[in-house]
Amino acid sequence: MKTAKYRKRCFDHIEDIVAENKALTSEVDRLRLEAEKETKEKAAQEERMMDLTRRLADKDREKKGKSSYWRHLWLRMCSVSLTNSHCCRSGGGNRMPLEREGPA
Repeated sequence: MKTAKYRKRCFDHIEDIVAENKALTSEVDRLRLEAEKETKEKAAQEERMMDLTRRLADKDREKKGKSSYWRHLWLRMCSVSLTNSHCCRSGGGNRMPLEREGPA
């Protein structure tokens, strides 16, 4: 009788271990799927961040390009303006009046 009780107790213990093993296996599978999902989400988010960074850099380059164009144009206009004002002060050249003289 003791052998039968011992055997039953061993089988019950084995069944408990198998049930716990199945539960742990399903938990591991669930966590693995969750980790894969989070990894994919992080990769997608990183890709979006890289895309935004590239777009921002492109806009910055474009802005600097326009800025340098307008700066170059402004400097050119200033140099033309300074040249014309120098000519006007010396008495030569065609000077346009700043204000209208007399009735309009």
